[in-house]
Amino acid sequence: MAKWIFVIFLFVAKVPTCLAQEFLQIEVQNDPETVKYSLGQKIVIKTKQNDEWQSIVMRKFIYETGTILYDQGMVQVDDIIAVRDTRPGVAALSIALTTFGGAWLGFGLVSQGLDNKAEFGTREIVIGVAALATGWGVKKAFYKRDYNIGKRYKLRLMDLRMK
Repeated sequence: MAKWIFVIFLFVAKVPTCLAQEFLQIEVQNDPETVKYSLGQKIVIKTKQNDEWQSIVMRKFIYETGTILYDQGMVQVDDIIAVRDTRPGVAALSIALTTFGGAWLGFGLVSQGLDNKAEFGTREIVIGVAALATGWGVKKAFYKRDYNIGKRYKLRLMDLRMK
């Protein structure tokens, strides 16, 4: 019985990797690690024609022309000048720190209002404000990463499906 469960697990674990054989890849110069975006994934890009960040969901790749099709239209890979990547772990840390700081200050104020003997002094204010500021600063500094395509970063479409 355990053998069949293992076989089913291997099959289910293999299915998502079979579907992810077509992707947009960011290559970093002198670095073997790459950043990959598969079909159906949302990316944030900046193009030569539109100097503002726009979010697209990639629907289909046309490899012969280097085109990415998305719901609102299409874009050439050569026209993309920047890709923005976000880090969800940094967002979670930022939310945790700001929640802690706000709760620290809020509970301190409530306890001070209910009981005049409760201490709510400079130390408590510093802790709460420091947590709020750290959460805000972490998100501002580390949440977004921009890849400016050109000299250091290269962008290309990859198709590794067996035909």
